[in-house]
Amino acid sequence: MKSDSPYAARPWERHYDYWVRPRMPYPGRPLADILAITAVHRPDRVATHFLGAELTFRDLKVRSDALAASLARLGIGKGDRVAIMLPNCPQYIIAAFSILRLGAVIVNVNPSYTPREFLVVAIDSTPRVLITLDALAPMAQNVRTQTTIEQIIVTSIAEYAAAATAPPSIDGTLTFSDLLAQGPSAAGGSSSISADDLAVLQYTGGTTGTPKGAMLTHGNIFANVVQTIAWTNPMYTIGGEERYLVVIPYFHIYAFSVCMMMGVWIGALQVLHPKYDPDAVLASIKQFRPTSFPAVPTVFVSLLNHPKAGEYGLDQVRHYNSGGAPCPVEVLEAWERTIGRPLLEGYGLSETSGAAGRRSRRAVHRRSAGDEGLLEPSRRNRARAPRGR
Repeated sequence: MKSDSPYAARPWERHYDYWVRPRMPYPGRPLADILAITAVHRPDRVATHFLGAELTFRDLKVRSDALAASLARLGIGKGDRVAIMLPNCPQYIIAAFSILRLGAVIVNVNPSYTPREFLVVAIDSTPRVLITLDALAPMAQNVRTQTTIEQIIVTSIAEYAAAATAPPSIDGTLTFSDLLAQGPSAAGGSSSISADDLAVLQYTGGTTGTPKGAMLTHGNIFANVVQTIAWTNPMYTIGGEERYLVVIPYFHIYAFSVCMMMGVWIGALQVLHPKYDPDAVLASIKQFRPTSFPAVPTVFVSLLNHPKAGEYGLDQVRHYNSGGAPCPVEVLEAWERTIGRPLLEGYGLSETSGAAGRRSRRAVHRRSAGDEGLLEPSRRNRARAPRGR
C-alpha cells in the first residue's frame, strides 16, 4: 500500500467497538497448545455436550494424547496428512488435536461427499490415514486403491452419545476406541512445530471449479482465534462461562476456527449437533441458553419461519453471527425485529483461516447489501480484477 493512500491510516479502525484493540501481538505457537493450556486451567469444566453425553477438557486432552501416540506408532509424523471425514462430534475434536500435536496436517473432508468428490480431495491432498464414520467406511474402502490412504480409522455417532454403543468393527479398518485404548504413552508431540508450519488443508467449496486446498498454518489459525476473541469482547470470553451452539460443521473453516478452536481456547461448552434439525436446535437453545450461536443464513431463515420459534428463548442468546454466505438485509432486519437480538455478519474464505471482515455492534444499523463490514485487526485486503481484465 502506498504511503500516501488514504487507506494507509486504516480509517476503518475508528469504527471498531471500544473493546477491540487495533494492534495485537499473536502467539506464534502450535495449535495443540490451545487444548493443552485449557486442559490445565479448566480440566474439569464440561467441554462438549453431544446427544446427551458430556466430556471435560481433561477428557478431550487424555483422548487426543492417546490417539496421537497411536498415530505415531502407525508412522504418522510432522508433515504427514491425515484426513478427517466426520460430522460434528467429540471424535472430531479429539482427532484434530491429536494430528496437530504430531505436527501432521489435517485434511478436512465433507462427509456428504460422493465417491468422485472424495477422490478429488484425497488424490490432491495425499493423506496416509483417514478417520471417518463406520457408515462411510465402505465408500472409502471402495476407492482406497486409487489414493495414498494406508489406514482407515472408524468410529460411530452413537459411540460418543449417551447410548455409548459398542464401537464399530469393519474388516480392513482400525477402530477409534482401540487406538485410544493403546495409549497413553510418553507420547508423542513434535518439538519443532513453528507458526509457519502447515496445520490444515482446507478445501474450497468447488462452486467455481475443482476444490482447491488452502494451506493454513498454525500461525494463521491461532491469529484468527485471537482476532475473534478481541472482536467478540474479551470481557465475556475470559470468564469461562461461554456456551456455544455448534450447528455449522467443523470441516468448514468457519466452525473450525470460530467454534472449535476459539471455544476450546476460552474454555467454552460446545453443544454439538451432527446435523441441522430445527426442532433439536430450538430444544438446545431452551436447555442450554447458549451465549453464542454462529450459523449460516439458511439456518436463520429456517428458525424465523418455525411456527414455535418464540417459545424457546431465542431472545436470550447474547451473540448471533451469520457467515458462510451473504445474508440478505431483509433477513437481518426480520431477525432483529422478530427475535429482538442483533444478527451480526462476518466475511471470510477458506484461504483467510476464517473471518477477515466483521460487522461491529456499533455499526449494526449502518449496513447495506454486499457490505462485508470492517477488516479485523492486522488484516489487509486488496481488490483485484479477474485475470485477463
